[in-house]
Amino acid sequence: MLNQCIKISIIILFLFINILTAGEWENQRIWLSLDLFPGMLASDKNINEKTDLDGNLVLVLLYVNKKDMAEDMAAHLRKIKKIRKIPLKIEISDDLSMKKYENKKIAGIFFSQRIKNVEAIVEYGKKYHVIVFSPFEKDMEREIFGGIAIYDQILPYINKKALKSYDIHIKDFYLQIAEIYE
Repeated sequence: MLNQCIKISIIILFLFINILTAGEWENQRIWLSLDLFPGMLASDKNINEKTDLDGNLVLVLLYVNKKDMAEDMAAHLRKIKKIRKIPLKIEISDDLSMKKYENKKIAGIFFSQRIKNVEAIVEYGKKYHVIVFSPFEKDMEREIFGGIAIYDQILPYINKKALKSYDIHIKDFYLQIAEIYE
């Protein structure tokens, strides 16, 4: 019975992927990732240390030129309200240099759009031990911390090199279910 359910899921996913255009598929990938993002943040063993002065977890959704889409995503994340009993504060930003956040404590960064130059964001993640999450294929190659792997199921994706260089400690159970990019 379980094998039959898995086969049906694979067929549905295959059909879904082939029906969508590339842009539609990317949009679906972004929204699926947005639902994985809070779980990855919750798996951070040191998440309690990443609150701002008001005791909130600040999550930043980065965008390039689609502010409306980032605002929709922020509204979606605000429905969660808390991660591990810590209140969320969601911000959207087009500051890809991360200068605005040099003196602010944030817990996570999510790419709501493809970002061409990620070096400043990656360096910020490393320096401040912040999970940087991109839903886009090939971003793991650019030392982004986390993303999404879609095979016969949808899994969180963690960059093994970034796990060390960002000095983020993820709970063992999460590492066991995640796909690891080496």
